[in-house]
Amino acid sequence: MQMSKFTFSILFISIFIVKVSNAQFSGKNLSLFAGLNESKQNINTGSFNSKNNYLLADYQKNGYQSGYFVGFRIDGDTRMKDKVDFSLSYHQIATGTNYFDAKYLSPFTQASSNFKADDHFSMLELNVHYKRKIFTDRNEKRNYYLIAGPSMAIRLSDQSEDNQIYNNYRRGIINADIGAEIENNKSYTLFMHYKKTLTSFTNNSINTSLNSFQIGILFKTNNLF
Repeated sequence: MQMSKFTFSILFISIFIVKVSNAQFSGKNLSLFAGLNESKQNINTGSFNSKNNYLLADYQKNGYQSGYFVGFRIDGDTRMKDKVDFSLSYHQIATGTNYFDAKYLSPFTQASSNFKADDHFSMLELNVHYKRKIFTDRNEKRNYYLIAGPSMAIRLSDQSEDNQIYNNYRRGIINADIGAEIENNKSYTLFMHYKKTLTSFTNNSINTSLNSFQIGILFKTNNLF
């Protein structure tokens, strides 16, 4: 199952490399952006076992938690007049944790797990997006786009001491991104992106998806300096 996810991820990325290979880029299309992210981990521990036992009432946070990100992006045009972009960004992430396979150990009646998910990370993200304009408003002040593409996130922060023992967290993950963007008279862009992981964020038999919503604003550097 894991190999099929990895194979699909490589195919997904390869399609977008072909799409953007003929794109033309200009230094005038360099932008800076920042925003907020809302993230959650969905966790299946599988057959993972350890000497530790955690009561999930203390650690289960089945919801999205807030973080932030900053970065830069360069946009380009394709032969089909659609747009592509490359971006590099730093993310400070706090996540909710949703366990799907809690254990119940006698004589305790509360749910527990041998795995305690880390819920704070610093990440570096590389994104490649394909953008298609869907319409322009009547006053021609705003352009509306749909975006899609792959991204890769690399964990910069260390694992907690408990997880370092078993090396539970992977260094990187591959995501599929979709979203929408509103470009206001080419002076700034508002965006909302959703990231769905294609590979597990954890090792061993633990399968963890790290999914997030990102809301932000982007300014072209030639309008700032």
